[in-house]
Amino acid sequence: MVDTGNSTLVIAGIFSGIVGVILTAVSRIAIGEPMFDADTIVLSQYLLTTMATSIVGPAVIFIHRLQISADEMEYGVLSMNWPNSNAQLTKIGPVRAKIAYSLRNLIEGIATKDADAKSEIVANEIVHWTLHEQEANVRDFGRIQLISQTPGLSQGAEAKDTYQLITEFAKRGDEIYATAFTNTRLWWLRPQTGEKFLNFNLDLISRGLGIKRIFGVNHPDWPRFNLAEDEQGAKKKLIELHANINGTETYTIEYNSFSDPMIRSRYNVEARDCLLLVRNGKPYFGLEWAVDLFGEADKVYVVFGQSQLNSLYENLQSILRIHDSDGLTKIPQSTPFDTKTDEGRQEAMQALNAILG
Repeated sequence: MVDTGNSTLVIAGIFSGIVGVILTAVSRIAIGEPMFDADTIVLSQYLLTTMATSIVGPAVIFIHRLQISADEMEYGVLSMNWPNSNAQLTKIGPVRAKIAYSLRNLIEGIATKDADAKSEIVANEIVHWTLHEQEANVRDFGRIQLISQTPGLSQGAEAKDTYQLITEFAKRGDEIYATAFTNTRLWWLRPQTGEKFLNFNLDLISRGLGIKRIFGVNHPDWPRFNLAEDEQGAKKKLIELHANINGTETYTIEYNSFSDPMIRSRYNVEARDCLLLVRNGKPYFGLEWAVDLFGEADKVYVVFGQSQLNSLYENLQSILRIHDSDGLTKIPQSTPFDTKTDEGRQEAMQALNAILG
């Protein structure tokens, strides 16, 4: 069978050939000659004109396709799986422009500090490198890297791009699937982010969402960097607090489970840190963190590409299927907090503050 693209070229060639026949006939009539004559010269005239014009149609279509391909290489066309949106297609061009606009602050910041010309050149190189990396992220993974490592927690206007988008698009009955594979000393148990992030989670619960979160425990490498987590102290209390909040399911998994080749191959799992908004069993929107050697989220991505969302969601589902003998544990609820009430929410926040000291 001929595919759609090739059949279009064939049809265009046939149509162009017919136009050539018509042009030849009209030109003969215009000079007073019969439209058709059984003569070798006349047949050659028709044949050569038809062959020449039959190339024009496919050539125009081919050039047009090359132009479209060039545009897609420069900008890209994405199918945006955006909740409550009628616009399913968007170009990367505006996204790239927005990235460039926000990165302009880098150059302005350097300029205000009496930086020399060399520093400004370096800043420009960083901007161009970042744009290139962003294009690769959008094209290959359907995600955008954010400059801030704590996006949206400030509740400011710029927060509309990140955590607050999840809060605003969330509906009663949706679910949050999340992991906690960053070092808790650098996130959950860090005063600058711990309270704000818990508040974000409580906002989701108040909207009628359920949260399933998997905490990584007993990282084998962090102690040698003097970044060992307080597994039996503050971290244990944090995990118990999370489990006690109504509307949550809380799990822990041994970090060593991800380095065990038997477990990885049996369950097909990776230690990918993310937070996904799931509606009717389908991931809609999410955040992904790239966790460095020391347990800090050195890169944060907004994920909107459906294939990347599906990949993260399938990985989470696979982790939840791990048997307890292989490292996954569900944490029971002991002292429930109903955070949908002001009193219960205040109690949960006080419990976190007590853990933070």
